[in-house]
Amino acid sequence: MTRFSTGLPVTFQSFGDNALVQVQNNGVNSVSIDLPNYNPSLGPLNINHDPRNNPLAFNTKIFSPNVLGTFGTSSRRFFYGPGSTTMIWLCTRSLESRKQARWNSVSRPFNAFNHAQFDGAGAVDGNRDDATFGHILKSQPGRVSQVAVKFFF
Repeated sequence: MTRFSTGLPVTFQSFGDNALVQVQNNGVNSVSIDLPNYNPSLGPLNINHDPRNNPLAFNTKIFSPNVLGTFGTSSRRFFYGPGSTTMIWLCTRSLESRKQARWNSVSRPFNAFNHAQFDGAGAVDGNRDDATFGHILKSQPGRVSQVAVKFFF
């Protein structure tokens, strides 16, 4: 069984009150309503679809703090973080003996090729005020296997 999925949207935020509305923790996901400024003239977004070699999910240089008295020019969620590819195999083997006894074994490796899975809520830091802004912070566990053996008599 194979599953391909896109990542979740990166949620942008900027803590503080540069918008000067005296509202804290009241925006999307109970975060500040301030957003960073998006400056596409400074370069492309460069979404990183293979983050194993580079911890940045996107070009952070095109985002700047919002100007005092403004909410910020970027959208809250306008692109997706890295997705995931998962392969699950099922291997079975049955053995029978002469005395009507039977062995049945099953092996299931999840994430069989051990691909890095950078997905999930909060996998990419979208807070402009953090030192880790734009970095991929979380990944799913690596390969996990399940083995079962049954003896019938």
